[in-house]
Amino acid sequence: MIKLFVIVSTMLNTSFNKKLLMIGTIVNVILVLAGGLTGLLIKRKLPERFEVIIMQAIGLFTLGLGALMVLKLARPVSLITGFLVGTLLGEAIGLQDMLNSLGVRLKNILGGGERFTEGLVTSFLTFCIGPMTVIGAINDGFGDPTLLITKSIMDGTVSIAYAIVFGVGVLLSTLPMLMFQLPITILAFFAKPLLTQIVLDNLTAQGGVMLLGLGLNLLEIKKIKVSNMLPSIITTPIITLMLLPSGF
Repeated sequence: MIKLFVIVSTMLNTSFNKKLLMIGTIVNVILVLAGGLTGLLIKRKLPERFEVIIMQAIGLFTLGLGALMVLKLARPVSLITGFLVGTLLGEAIGLQDMLNSLGVRLKNILGGGERFTEGLVTSFLTFCIGPMTVIGAINDGFGDPTLLITKSIMDGTVSIAYAIVFGVGVLLSTLPMLMFQLPITILAFFAKPLLTQIVLDNLTAQGGVMLLGLGLNLLEIKKIKVSNMLPSIITTPIITLMLLPSGF
């Protein structure tokens, strides 16, 4: 713990000399908005039966991506401990309810469609819990936005499909996206020495578990409160660092 404190103190003293631009997150928001607007235009001309197959395709892809990410697991005990602690914290705070309430308020203000709130929450989770989001936001904090910009192109494509199915709520998902990605980028800017490959691998695996839950939601197999698991993105690396000397 003393060594951890020394590292934190050192990086805080040296990090202020670097530039933090957050270009990746800005590009991410712009491309999601562009994709969402494109999807809304397509939605007017597309038969409704196509919406079902679009959602099934995205759901299956999400499950497959989640399974691949879980294979990155580096420290099982650290991951399950951090994941459980973060999920319990999210449940106690009620993050899922908070996101739903935000969606309802925005829907009342903007007059969104029937699936407005579902679109906002689902889009936010899809765009923010994949490996490219967390690792990309971290790299953005390191000064390299390349990964997050690549991920932004993918998000822009997915947002077209989501806008076709869910409507305008997809566009408003950029608000919680900003609230989620910017703190990760800022934190990574100061915490670079702590983000070892083992920590990043565990983060990737943990994101994979969450994507599996989201895939089940998209396929309407089981409703899982994936939003309440978001604090584990913080608790998992912390606990992984704490347990590293023991080799778990």
